[in-house]
Amino acid sequence: GRIVFSVVVTIIIFALYKLLTRQVLRLKDQRKLEENIAFTLKRVFQWIAGLAIIAVIIAQFGIEIGIIAGLLALAGGTIIGFAAMNTMGNAIAG
Repeated sequence: GRIVFSVVVTIIIFALYKLLTRQVLRLKDQRKLEENIAFTLKRVFQWIAGLAIIAVIIAQFGIEIGIIAGLLALAGGTIIGFAAMNTMGNAIAG
């Protein structure tokens, strides 16, 4: 039961990841999305999908993922904050 559930959820997450990255590439090809933003979005989707799959698999073995998820959210927020400083500075500067 646990293995089947993990496999099904992994397939669903992977399908969502592929759908989102295809959409990003389509928007980039239509020139509605800049190259660097498309790259960043694809990378973010890749990390989110990977972490979600790992969380599902770990949860199936009864390991509490709340603390791990909190630490990852803190680290991710810090990284995004530092990355956004440069982008926001450029936007304000014009």
